Amino acid sequence: MKKKLFLLGLVLLVTMFLVGCSGGIITSSNLTGNWTMTNSSGSSVTTSKCYMNDSSGNLTISNFYVVNQSYINWNTGYGTHSGSSITATVNGSYTNIYYQTVSIVVYFEGTINSSGIYGTGTWVETDTVSGNIYTSSGSTVFVKG
Repeated sequence: MKKKLFLLGLVLLVTMFLVGCSGGIITSSNLTGNWTMTNSSGSSVTTSKCYMNDSSGNLTISNFYVVNQSYINWNTGYGTHSGSSITATVNGSYTNIYYQTVSIVVYFEGTINSSGIYGTGTWVETDTVSGNIYTSSGSTVFVKG
């Protein structure tokens, strides 16, 4: 009898644990909307904004810009969203003071919380000019709205 009660208690405990863990995973949140990313690297902080369209986990990023950096021409970006994971890549370019084209690629990845409106992650920026490649990276906070 004690063995049956112990096994029943164990099954209930495992079931409660599994139910509790599933509450933090996004399974159906639609990420479509305006987003702000606060990007940090050391003591430097920038803010970027965009509109993200979520079509069954395939993301299209439009109207991307970095606040106070209007000289960069950004292209449509793309990414994916699966469960709580998100990845996105946007690229753009500008002409520097030496009349050289600077190409920029920014890659974001992170985790969105169960509400689908907040997340954290990392970013990596790769700049290419005249065959030289420069990279920088840091952390980011995603906020929908």
